[in-house]
Amino acid sequence: MRSTVLALSGMSDLRQEYFGLIVLALFSPLAWIRKIETFKIGFMFGFAMIIVTVITISTFCISMNLGSTSTQDLTLEQRGFNPINYDTYFSTIGFFFFLFEGIGGLMPIMSATKDREVFPYLLCGALGFLCIMYIIFGELCYYTFGSGLTKPIIMEMMPADNPIIQVVKILFMINLVFSYPLTIFITNLILEGFTFKRMKQNTPTRKWLKNCQRSLVLGSGIVCAMYLRDSLDRIFALSGTLLGTTVVMAIPAICHYKLLAKTKGEKILDVALVVVAMNVMVFCTYRIII
Repeated sequence: MRSTVLALSGMSDLRQEYFGLIVLALFSPLAWIRKIETFKIGFMFGFAMIIVTVITISTFCISMNLGSTSTQDLTLEQRGFNPINYDTYFSTIGFFFFLFEGIGGLMPIMSATKDREVFPYLLCGALGFLCIMYIIFGELCYYTFGSGLTKPIIMEMMPADNPIIQVVKILFMINLVFSYPLTIFITNLILEGFTFKRMKQNTPTRKWLKNCQRSLVLGSGIVCAMYLRDSLDRIFALSGTLLGTTVVMAIPAICHYKLLAKTKGEKILDVALVVVAMNVMVFCTYRIII
């Protein structure tokens, strides 16, 4: 948003705090909405915009590769392309936990699904498609920029003064209007279950305190985005390592061991998953921090 406004207005700089206040004012009323069914049409628009963004960036990357003559005679190593980045290799483990652990977005969508019997098949298809797209898109971007890939968000590597990129950025910002309430829904629900469980139900005071808390959650995210944006890859990797290994692997295995495991083999498998999860968490956290 900031780079688009600067490119359109011709200004050299503008404080990011102003953009943070604008986002807070625009997104707070959306976070106050309790019925996520309100965003079902916007969800389809957001899905379409993700596809448009991926196609646009891929097209620019392909055109850069085809149109570049200065690097055609260089080897992949000379262009800064390394098959394995040993410095950040283990960070990708935590990052992938963050990518595929989408329970916060999955649960509200599942609750709004009309035919839930078909939902597991849709989920498997979506995960398979996402995995393929992550591989193809990541390889294409890395092949295009090599060691020159310095921004944590690939859109920032695109030419900010290009009209197509500006339009895509604006449309993608509209997508965030619909996707943010969906992704933050479970977070707000859990926090409100702790903070307001002793308060009287269905009162104006309770309602507006909930709204204030939702705005505080939004404000916290905005502050993190503004001041930690250059380290987003490490933050995502660390949060995926600490939370993904526990939420995705350890806690489900413990619950299965306590509630459902009957045979010795099932119990051994549950224990093995917990052990692997704890080792991955400790080792990857150590590698990311150092």
